[in-house]
Amino acid sequence: LEHFKRSVKIDKDEYSKLEEKTDYFEGKRKFSSVCHSHGLENVNDASYVPMSVDEQDLFDAQQKFMIGVLNKILVSRSGKACLLQHPHTPSECFPVFI
Repeated sequence: LEHFKRSVKIDKDEYSKLEEKTDYFEGKRKFSSVCHSHGLENVNDASYVPMSVDEQDLFDAQQKFMIGVLNKILVSRSGKACLLQHPHTPSECFPVFI
């Protein structure tokens, strides 16, 4: 958890808004790239299950961050609706745009 907080500068502004269907492929590529550089691959994997207390703490912190990112970048009606339906599980909303 501390490594996540101290690692690369993790900034929500590095993620681009996804407004239109035409943004899909470019948005997916950019989103995946930034997530990878931030070490957030597990949050994007709906099948990931933390195996220890430390992993769960890290995963919880990463999910909170990702929820903030998705609230910023998903500006379509379907994206906002998904966030309302799954407020604590951001990976449920990735199919909306990934």
